[in-house]
Amino acid sequence: MLISYKKFCLSEKLSNFIGNQLKIIIMKKKLLLLIFLTAFKLSYSQVTVNIPGPVTFNGFTFNELYSTNELQGTLTSVQINATLTASVSETYANDLTLYVTPTATLAANGLLQIGGFSDTGATELQSWPCGAACDSDAPGTVVSGTVTLDTPLNFTGSTYSVWLGNGYSGAGTSGTWANITLTLTGVTEVTTATTDFISSKFSVYPNPVNSIINIANTNNIDITKTFVTDINGRTVKTVSGNVSQINVSDLNAGVYFMNIETNEGTAVKKIVKN
Repeated sequence: MLISYKKFCLSEKLSNFIGNQLKIIIMKKKLLLLIFLTAFKLSYSQVTVNIPGPVTFNGFTFNELYSTNELQGTLTSVQINATLTASVSETYANDLTLYVTPTATLAANGLLQIGGFSDTGATELQSWPCGAACDSDAPGTVVSGTVTLDTPLNFTGSTYSVWLGNGYSGAGTSGTWANITLTLTGVTEVTTATTDFISSKFSVYPNPVNSIINIANTNNIDITKTFVTDINGRTVKTVSGNVSQINVSDLNAGVYFMNIETNEGTAVKKIVKN
């Protein structure tokens, strides 16, 4: 009986041990799955900006792509593809520069500079990885590649702004680029619930646009005013009333935001002018 009791106790301890080990294994698998899903989400969170152009930047001038509180997440890498179509005073293809500032004010000593011959004094300075292939002012030269940040930038709750421009400060310089595609990995655009809901009721086409852009209104919501802003937030065109078309042929090539005001809220649509 004593032997049987000892066997029973040993069996019970062994059973408890196996059960505890199984719990640990399950917990570890859940943790690994959570880590994997988080990494997967971060890897596939991204925003892409397409600017058919051509767009001209004078020496050391920048336009704002995203202002304070317009992005969330952690920026881990930047991918570029663009073609230099014209150059003045040795502006090279790889002078097309992405620049991140700590606030909505464009100033030296920013957080990140990728591309450009001239140094802005940014905390992290990198070059596009295309090397000698894009270090040229010949029209048709392509700047391309992906840069992984040494120090990822957390945009969530920050005042960071993202700029695009000519990173060569030589006197009288300018560069013109076309077919610009920028992909920012690790971040997404921020939209409020109301703006997102109202925006879903409207569509605009064609986009990119050359002259006339149409506004489609699936719910017949009355439009009170439509105004277009550039990427610096300046209003460049305003049309009052319930319109279904806007002529943007007089605008320069680039990225704009069409703000469609209604009694239910404002829809915001990003448009690209060729």
